[in-house]
Amino acid sequence: MTARLRLCTECHRHVREAECPFCGAPVAPETHTTMKVAALAAAVAVGVAGAACGGGNPPQAPTSQPAASDSTSSTPPDTSAAPSASAAPTVRAGAVYGSPPPQP
Repeated sequence: MTARLRLCTECHRHVREAECPFCGAPVAPETHTTMKVAALAAAVAVGVAGAACGGGNPPQAPTSQPAASDSTSSTPPDTSAAPSASAAPTVRAGAVYGSPPPQP
């Protein structure tokens, strides 16, 4: 296995030897703090990516069953009343996204 490059504290060049061949200064021993920080950053990135993917319950499809009514009532609901103006459905022509509104 080849020796890793270390930074000379005097001339700031990368060397493999224990003594810098450029300035003759002793080179500090290799520390693993950079590798520890990189491993920690990778672990955090994987954790965040896993949390972003969800993991909760998938969305449920809406049910088309009518709402449960009170079984003690024997009279049917009154359907002869006219719907209010605010209950009218809104009709849109075309998609709401991706294109400009139609010209009059």
